[in-house]
Amino acid sequence: MSRKQEIECIIIGTLLCSTEEDNFFSCCECSVTEGMFTDEVNRRIFRMVVEMNAQGMSEVNPLTIYERYGKEVEDICYRMCELSSQYSFLHRKTQYNERQFLLYHGYGYTPHYTDVTFDDYVNRFIQDYYYDESK
Repeated sequence: MSRKQEIECIIIGTLLCSTEEDNFFSCCECSVTEGMFTDEVNRRIFRMVVEMNAQGMSEVNPLTIYERYGKEVEDICYRMCELSSQYSFLHRKTQYNERQFLLYHGYGYTPHYTDVTFDDYVNRFIQDYYYDESK
């Protein structure tokens, strides 16, 4: 998987972890469009996230999508679960920082915790998209 594809998955995986308190869609609702996604499943999920947020549903995850769309999404339930658990920004950042913590306590290395934000990933995604479009 290329870095661009990975960032695309991180965007979708994070959107699938939105709660009423932390609605990640607000970070990309004005700048990311469905057409920016190269993967058809990611495009489909993004379309549903947009629809649900437009209807005032800010808690978006594989379960709420299944409850809303039912049989229409049965073919992508596994993929939504994989994206939300393996590619969400919060999961990735926590995993990275835990490794840094363990290296420090296990081997005495100076930890280098990440200060990357979800907005940084959204910005990179948009930059990559427009760079590819300009070619």
